[in-house]
Amino acid sequence: MTKKNSITAEGSTPANKELFLKTYLNYVGLSSYLFGKGDKGIYNINEMPPDNEFYLPAKEIAESLEIDWEKMSHGESNRIMLALLEDTYVAMSQVENNKKIIVEVKLKITK
Repeated sequence: MTKKNSITAEGSTPANKELFLKTYLNYVGLSSYLFGKGDKGIYNINEMPPDNEFYLPAKEIAESLEIDWEKMSHGESNRIMLALLEDTYVAMSQVENNKKIIVEVKLKITK
């Protein structure tokens, strides 16, 4: 399967379009990672490998919420996951003129 992403926006700068696409793909990637199935999903946020792009932001959120990274409960893990999703969504929503941006995703499934 291949994906082709494109964005269009009236009155929006190319930089805004690219920033929106980057933050949108970041949000989708995080959602996919957190809610993945089988071996690709994680149960608690502290199971995330240190080389994952969301590891440091997750640890920073844990520190700000005064949650022990090693000893957190599943409920605390869920709070951190939701805060991560919120941060990526807010980043996407703050792109200037985002109401005029249309994201088109085309999927091509090959066997």
